[in-house]
Amino acid sequence: MGEPSSYAAMDPVAAEPSPFAAILAEFSEKVRASTLKRLRLVRPNDRAWRAEEGLLSFADVLTHLVHADRWLIELLDGSQAAEIESLPGMGKPGEWDRLMDSLVSLGVERARRFAALTDHDLFERKIYINGNGLMALPQLLLRYCLDHEIQIRGSLQMALKLRYR
Repeated sequence: MGEPSSYAAMDPVAAEPSPFAAILAEFSEKVRASTLKRLRLVRPNDRAWRAEEGLLSFADVLTHLVHADRWLIELLDGSQAAEIESLPGMGKPGEWDRLMDSLVSLGVERARRFAALTDHDLFERKIYINGNGLMALPQLLLRYCLDHEIQIRGSLQMALKLRYR
């Protein structure tokens, strides 16, 4: 029998959100706002631009961030989320506006979910991630979600500087 996709999924019994949850939600909102600020600097004709062959384009980065948010939500819902890939050419510049709308709404949803986390969620809940086993929820949220987006935003900032110097 394989590993469960999620261990100790959110308890349907109402519990008070953790005081730390509001801080986490606010940080999530700030991370997303900073990412969106940079993505909005990309000119329509540059959405497929990449610094060099084999690297991600702006559209690829946007697509990856949308996939990462959906991955996280699937995990929080107790589903076994498939691993996400980050491949050059996966983003379609013609889908930019739809993907930006998705990134905005997923960011709102992510912050809402973070704000609702209880102490039980934050200190006892573990989630199974293929290849990494059971992981404490704060590690997933901070490392595999927020830190991941911050790292991508750094690469995005460098690409913007290269393109618009």
